[in-house]
Amino acid sequence: MKPELVFRIKDKAIHGDHLNPRFEAYAKAHGHSSEEQLKLDDTEWSGGRMAGFSIWIMGKWDEYFRERLKVKPYGWTAAEWRALLVSWNHDEFDKWLEGT
Repeated sequence: MKPELVFRIKDKAIHGDHLNPRFEAYAKAHGHSSEEQLKLDDTEWSGGRMAGFSIWIMGKWDEYFRERLKVKPYGWTAAEWRALLVSWNHDEFDKWLEGT
């Protein structure tokens, strides 16, 4: 794998000098430290290291919206999801995520 590709992949889990808190929640939900989860995902998702996290975090958004909005966003188009995610208060979601 090219070094610049590895950097881009890791950048989704790391913001500056600290880990993305959502990635930390993902690792914790799977019983691992963030560093362990990065290594594990590198093996389990060899075709796309952040695939496991991406699937998990979208599932959490789905769970959050169902609780907050009483809607089931299954079958929504990417544009509909994007519009909702862009307009939503991410700080509120992050607080909710910490409690799950």
